[in-house]
This record gives sequence, C-alpha cells and structure tokens, in this order.
Amino acid sequence: METVKQRQDTGVAGRWAQRGLFGFCLAVFLLTYNTRLGSIDAVILFDTAAALYERGTFAIENPRATRGVDGRYYSKYGPLQSLVAVPLYAAGKLAARVLPVPERHLTRAAVALLNPVVTAWLAALLFGVGCRLGLSPRRAAAAALLYAFATIAWYYSKTFFSEPLTALLIVAGFARALSYRATGAARHLWVAGACAALAVATRPVALLAVPVLALGALGGSGRRPRAVAGLLVPLVVVGALLALYNYLRFGSPLDTGYHGESFSTPPWVGLAGLLVSPRCGLLFYAPILVLAPWGYRTLARRQPHAARAIALLGVLWLLAMSAWSCWWAGGSWGPRLLLPLFPFLAILTAAALPSPRSRRWPLLAGVVVLVAASVAVQGASVLVTNARWEYGVDLLAQAEGGNSLWSFRYMPLRWQASYAREVLDPARPYRVTEATLLPGEEEDAPPRALDPLRARERSENRLDGHVVDAWYALFALMGLPLVPLLAGVLLLLAVAGASLVVLISAVDRMAGEQLTDGP
Repeated sequence: METVKQRQDTGVAGRWAQRGLFGFCLAVFLLTYNTRLGSIDAVILFDTAAALYERGTFAIENPRATRGVDGRYYSKYGPLQSLVAVPLYAAGKLAARVLPVPERHLTRAAVALLNPVVTAWLAALLFGVGCRLGLSPRRAAAAALLYAFATIAWYYSKTFFSEPLTALLIVAGFARALSYRATGAARHLWVAGACAALAVATRPVALLAVPVLALGALGGSGRRPRAVAGLLVPLVVVGALLALYNYLRFGSPLDTGYHGESFSTPPWVGLAGLLVSPRCGLLFYAPILVLAPWGYRTLARRQPHAARAIALLGVLWLLAMSAWSCWWAGGSWGPRLLLPLFPFLAILTAAALPSPRSRRWPLLAGVVVLVAASVAVQGASVLVTNARWEYGVDLLAQAEGGNSLWSFRYMPLRWQASYAREVLDPARPYRVTEATLLPGEEEDAPPRALDPLRARERSENRLDGHVVDAWYALFALMGLPLVPLLAGVLLLLAVAGASLVVLISAVDRMAGEQLTDGP
C-alpha cells in the first residue's frame, strides 16, 4: 500500500508554479538559443518539414538521407518532429518578407525554436509529475530546474534533435498514467496511449515506454487488465500509419531507413560508454544524476509502483541504447540517446537531496558541488559554439591514431571548456573573420578529403570571434540593428526575472499549505 497519497491536483498555486517554471526556462533557453539546427540529423528533419510545406511530400533533396524505392531520398527519423515544425517553417517564410535576413536563415531559425519551447514545457510538466509522486513543492521544483539546467537538456534545447520531443511525450504519458491510477477515469489512459503513440512516431524506440506506462497506471491497482486497451488502441492506429509510411518509402512496413545501423554492440561496452566514457559518459556530463539510485530507494518506500515503472524504463532504455551500433550518437554532447530518461532521473535525484534543515553539512556541501559542476558543464556547452570538438575530435584522433571514445585527450568536455575560457576572456580581442559562421551554415562539415589537422583548424577558424553563441550575436553579425536586438535581450531578462518571482512565490505558498516538507 502506498504510504503517501498522490497529489492529483496541485491547485491554483501549483498551476502558477508551472507557469513560472515555463516562463523562466523558456526565457533562459531563448537567451542561449542560437538559431541553428545542430547537425546533419537535424538538417534532414528540417528538410523534411520544408518539403512538406513547399511540395507536400516527405521526399527531400539531401543525399545524406536514405534512398527510397522510388529513387528519392527520405528521412530515416520519425515523421512527427518534421510535421510539428511545418508551422514554424511557414512563420520563418513570413518573417523573411519583412526582415532583411535571407529566407533560409529565418526558416531555420524559426524551426529551431521548437526545442526551447518543448524543453521548457517538459520542465513545467515535470513539476506536476513530482507533486503527483508525493515530492514536496520545493523538491518538485528542484527536479524541474535540475533537468532544465543541470543536464544536457539545456544544450539540446538549442538543437533540432528529436530527443526533447520524445522525452516530453513520454513524461506526458507517464503523468496521465498516474492520473488514471489516482482517479480511474478512462480518458487519462487514452491520452497516455496517444502520448506513447506520438512518441513512437517521433522515435520508434519509444515503444519501450509502453509497458512502463501500463505498469504506472495499472500495477497493483486492482483494475482489470482490459483497461490497457486505452493504451493500445492509439498505438495500433499510429503503428499502422507508420507501417504504411515505411512501406511507401522503403518497400517494407518494418524498414525505417536505418540501413547499416543496428543493435550490434555488446551491451556492457555501450553501457560503460554511456555512463563513464570521456566521450559521452553521464558521470561527466550530468554528474548530479549520480544521486538518482538513492532517490529511487526513497521513492520506492512511498510510491512503489511508480518507482518500479521508472526503474523498468531505465533498464529497458539503457539496454537498448547500450546495444546500439553508435551508442555515442556521433558528434553529440553527452549521452544524447539517454535524454528521454533524464526527466525521471531528475525526479529521483530531487528525492535524494538532503534537507538543509538536516544540518549534514558535508553531504550538503557535496550536493552543492555536484549541482555547480553540472550547471557549469551545461553552461560551457551553450555559451560558445561546439565547432572546436564536433568536427575536430574524431579527425584529430584519426590523425594521431588515438581512440576518440575512450581517451581523455579527445574528451569533448575538455575541448569545450577550454574554448569557453578562451572566447569569454575579456582581454581577448573580438574579431570577425570572413569565414565567420552564420545561421544555417554549421551543417556543412569540413570535407573529409582534407588533411585531418587542416580540417580541424578550418572548423575552429570558421567561428572565430563568437563571444556568445546566441541569436543576438549571430543576427548582429548579419547586419541587423543593435537597438531591437538589445531590446529583445532585455525583454527576455525581464521575463526570466518575473517568472522566477512567480515560481518562488507559488512554491512557497504550496509549501505553506502542506503539513510536511519531505519527499
């Protein structure tokens, strides 16, 4: 029997806390948003959105995509991310009519706005999930803020990768599963099933979340298993559509376009890489999350079925991503493939945080150090460009005969931190070269035919002069007037400050209405 009653409704103060979280996170994300897409994967997703708007087809003119049975190229990624981006693409085209900026820059800048909104929305949703799981309002807010600013979620808010949207849909489905468990209202289970189906349409591996949602909704509740139909019917409908989508593109309902990639890595190798490798280990790129196992023990005593559902998702996702042939996800920051797990790990971490009233000063000091280190890692990733390591690490390792996955010499975090210190040094003269990178151009990687060391040098020089890798610096370089850009920055700062005041006030009000302040 669960020892803490789930808080189904966080009340008026809770809704204001979520609004404050959304506003604060979105304002900060937009202050570090850089208008670019992030990689060739994101470009293919963008090209698909553009093709849908311009020509009404999923076929794109990008030879880096997968060739279909009709000889044209198609994205191998789930279609939902591109479909959601179509209105943003249209907004970018509209903006190009009134702004003195090339259309290709504005359409990419508009589409790149998706993940800041998605990640801020997820942070706000995570607060509600934490409250439903019995966390105090302060701990629930801590979980949301840890996810937003102490994990790689902040970095990926600047990209057009599909992991943030996948994470949002899985967490939304989990929230609805908890609502069904608390109320028995069938509509919650149907919405949970719809969220799971949409997550699968974003990334097929999200199918792993289905048993997790079923366990979260039905485990130990005494309700008849046929209620799981609410989960399965949306999945069957969306699955049939995806099968048709695959058949029309590649000639088989099971062919998603991932040719030459498979679950072929020994799981223990990928697991070690995702957790402790210099290339993308969680230990280095989100160190605060190492507290999650202790939080699981706390949550399992109070919400055993929810804790088991989270543990099941963690095991299934870790095993799948550890076996993937490219578990490091190419030129990615941190363990990108684990990003959909991070909201749940943030909740467990928040449950493990010691109370300041405990006066366990060494433990509190250790937590402060972990939080500071985690935020510093993300700060280095978002304040300056990743061009120094994204192209240079693998090429340098190739030239030196080193291992770019397991050697600290080629550690992206090391290179990024060094570059951040360099470009943010106030004594460093600001200079813009003719090769300075503008929005939408980062995906043109240095030709592989170049000598590796020369290619690496070219990658670094293309971004020389970017003090802050953000939209206002990029648009200033493109000749936009400084006054409106400065006004935009000041407006975002004001929104962040006001939203933070709303968040703190609402959380304090919620805490005052409760008799206890523990997880």
